[in-house]
Amino acid sequence: MTFPQRVRQSAPAGPGKVPVVFLSYSHGESQIAHAFRDALAACGLDILIDRDHLQPSEDIVEFARRSVRAADATVCLLSPASLSSAWVIFEAVTTLNKEHADPAARLIACATDDAVFREEIRIDVTRSIDDRVAALNQRIGEYLAKQLDLNDLSVERSRLLSMRANLGDVLYRLRNSLTLIVTSETLAETAARIADHIRATRGQSPSRTDPRDIRARAEELRRYLFDGRTDDALDRLLDYVREFSELPERLREAILLANTLRRIDRAEQDKGLNFNEAEVSRQPTIRGLLKLIDDVEVHPQLPMAS
Repeated sequence: MTFPQRVRQSAPAGPGKVPVVFLSYSHGESQIAHAFRDALAACGLDILIDRDHLQPSEDIVEFARRSVRAADATVCLLSPASLSSAWVIFEAVTTLNKEHADPAARLIACATDDAVFREEIRIDVTRSIDDRVAALNQRIGEYLAKQLDLNDLSVERSRLLSMRANLGDVLYRLRNSLTLIVTSETLAETAARIADHIRATRGQSPSRTDPRDIRARAEELRRYLFDGRTDDALDRLLDYVREFSELPERLREAILLANTLRRIDRAEQDKGLNFNEAEVSRQPTIRGLLKLIDDVEVHPQLPMAS
C-alpha cells in the first residue's frame, strides 16, 4: 500500500479533504496498534503506519520524517516499551518540532499502560537506555580490537543518546496535556474523540457522518447479530438508523423488527419456547434487520462530512 496521493504531496487537510494521521508505536504493541489503526480509519481518517506504508529498502528515518510532515497529527501509543523505543521518541520529537512551525499540527499522546504516569518512569527508561549504551560501548571495543568499522554501532549509539536527551520533552507533553487511554474496550471511543478533534482543527464536521464511519457501525451491528449478541445489536440499532437515515419508515421498520426479536427472545426465556421453534421466527427477523442495516449503509440520508 503506497501513500495516498494527498499524503505524497504533503498537503495539509482542508475543509474538503480527509485528515491524515501518522500512528507511531512500538512493535511490541503491534496487536493493539493495528486494532487502533482500524478504529481510526473507521472514523474517516487516512492512517499512515509502517506496516502498510514503509516500502522495502526505504530508509526508516526518512519514512518517519515524511510521515510526520504529511500528517495532520501524529498519534503516539505510549507505554514503558514504546518510551524505550528510539523510533517512537524520534517520531514524537519530530512532531513536537513541527508544532512550532504549524500551530494546527498535533502530537496526540495515548497511553496503553498506566505505568507511563509513574514518577519513576523517566529513571527506569533512562536506566534501560544506559544499559544498552554500555553494551554498545563494550561491543565497540570488540570492533576496534578486530579493526572493524564502527558505522552501524555509531548510528545506534547516537540514536540512543538522542533518545535519552529527548525523553524529558516527551514526558513533559505526556504530563501537561490530556493523554487518552487506549485499551481494547476504549478503542472506538478514543478513535472517535481523536477524529473529531482533528476535524475541528481543520474546520470539518464531526466524523460520525463520514461514510467510513457508517460502514464501521453497520459492520458492528452485523457482527453482533451473527454472534448471537442480539441485545448489543438492538441497543445500537435505533441510534444507527436515526443518525444515518431521515426516512421515517426506516425508523418504524427498525422499531418493529427490534420489538419482534425481543418478544421471541423473551418467549424462549420465560415461556419455555424451544430453540428450534424460536429459530423459525427469529431467522426471518434477523434477515430483515440485516437488510435494513444494508439499506441504510448503501443509501444514507444525512449529508456526508466534508
